[in-house]
Amino acid sequence: MREDNPKLLNETGEKYFAGIGVEKNLEIAYQYFKKASDLDNPVGYYNLSRYFTVKSNYKEAFAQLQKAMSYGYVDAAIDMVELYLHGKGVHKSKKKAFKVLLDFSKTNEPKALNRLGEMYEDGNGVKKDEAKALETYQKSADAKDLQGMYLYSSLLLKGKYNPKTFETALHYLDQASVKLHQDSLLKIKSLYDSNHPYFSKKSLQYLKEMSFYYEEHLAKAGNSEALSVVAKQYYTGSDLTKPNPEKAYQYYEELAKLSHPEGYYGVGLCLMNGVGCKQDFSKARELLQLSASLKHAGALTKLGDLERSVAKTQSDFEKAKTYYFEAAKQNDTEALMNLSLLHYRNQIQGASADLAFQTMTQASSKGNVQAYYWLGVYHEKGIGTKPSGPMAEKMFAKAIEHGHKGALFKYGMYLFENAKKEVKPKKKTIASAHQGLLFLSKYLSDATTSQNQLVAMMTLSKAFEEGFGVKKQPKAARYWMEKATQSKDSNALVELYRMVKDDYGKQAVEYLKTALADTENARAYHEMGELYFHGDLVEKDLEKAKRYYEVAAKKKYQPSIDRLLLM
Repeated sequence: MREDNPKLLNETGEKYFAGIGVEKNLEIAYQYFKKASDLDNPVGYYNLSRYFTVKSNYKEAFAQLQKAMSYGYVDAAIDMVELYLHGKGVHKSKKKAFKVLLDFSKTNEPKALNRLGEMYEDGNGVKKDEAKALETYQKSADAKDLQGMYLYSSLLLKGKYNPKTFETALHYLDQASVKLHQDSLLKIKSLYDSNHPYFSKKSLQYLKEMSFYYEEHLAKAGNSEALSVVAKQYYTGSDLTKPNPEKAYQYYEELAKLSHPEGYYGVGLCLMNGVGCKQDFSKARELLQLSASLKHAGALTKLGDLERSVAKTQSDFEKAKTYYFEAAKQNDTEALMNLSLLHYRNQIQGASADLAFQTMTQASSKGNVQAYYWLGVYHEKGIGTKPSGPMAEKMFAKAIEHGHKGALFKYGMYLFENAKKEVKPKKKTIASAHQGLLFLSKYLSDATTSQNQLVAMMTLSKAFEEGFGVKKQPKAARYWMEKATQSKDSNALVELYRMVKDDYGKQAVEYLKTALADTENARAYHEMGELYFHGDLVEKDLEKAKRYYEVAAKKKYQPSIDRLLLM
């Protein structure tokens, strides 16, 4: 190393002083700082003062700061102020501390201006003068210093509310926030969270969106709490954001870099489910175990889920049970719920319906929303308790009240199917069916693609076609069945064919041909046989009809068997 390069000497000394990339060693750091100071370098003098401060040799620290200050080095002045304020290495004197800053502030150095403004604001070493503090902060703010913008805005907001003053503060806070200044981000986010009168004409949705906007900037600035919040939002989605797997994974990774248990948990969860990254059970297990070692109960639960998802033997489920049990001891309600499900599904030794019910009840009492859903299932089926329709309805309703989307589907189907069972439905039964259909519609308004979504669409279509629970509306029936066919489900395609064949014959045949891609759908083959048998929409061809009937008959479809007997 060239020993006539003070910048390189200071940088090398800093590595040893802070332990950056090397083992921390103050004495080696001192040697490099000393060589830099011997070259009459102000940063070298300043770094020596830091060394002597750590060694509690404040007199020598003071002497080095004086040398650095003689070159106008502002950091030295800031540290000198602290020595005067606390009487370390020099007689305690708030007035002298103030004078040091006053002299340095004449150069308009933002750091000096900010500290001087704080002394005016607090009345430290000088008579308290908020107007002077505001003037001093403004100089720093106008010089685009981020801390200056924050201090200036904060003091403006302390005064009596004035829309123009508030707007000025908001402007400076936003400028600092865009540069990821954490204090400014926290301040401006708190304003949007506070229902401040300045925002009285703004919608609640707008305020929530702005709050999240700054929350995400906080995450980008490396704030661990914000990283956790934003990662979760992008993982699950919300009324503010759609699920974004890539962003969720990215923010969880940044949180993990801070050695944060929630970060390890989030990355493990993404790897486990292939969210924003390639699915990797091995790496997922490693990250979740690391998070669990840091007392993250949710990580233990996900380790249980991981064991359960790859389980091939009862012993695997026993491993899952062990993880759930440990998480439950840390009051993780999801673990309690999953323990209950292991009992319900008879996947562990000593599985018990009674324990399934008791454990799920415990999970619900601790606020687990999904537990209400499962208690509805248990009451409906009589798992660990007597079957009870009213109790099932009560639990489903509670789950819906707490925002459980799956409960909308389950409760909706429960109400509608029970109503359909009545031979001569009464007004109350029809009303119940109608309520069930409303739940299904609400479920479909924000449900992700799933088999349940398909069932809900087909149920709504049938209801509008038959006029059960709703007014008979052929157009609405067709609309929902067309929505159902977007998943290419063969049953939905056959139903749509049936519904439109009289009015849209050519298109109907195409629906039926598409349904035949599912070689297991016997009804699709039968209907195609019917087309050729009657020659309604295609040219009559009994041989072709017979071939289609035979395929369906092999799948034990009775109408095709009956038709073949007559041919």
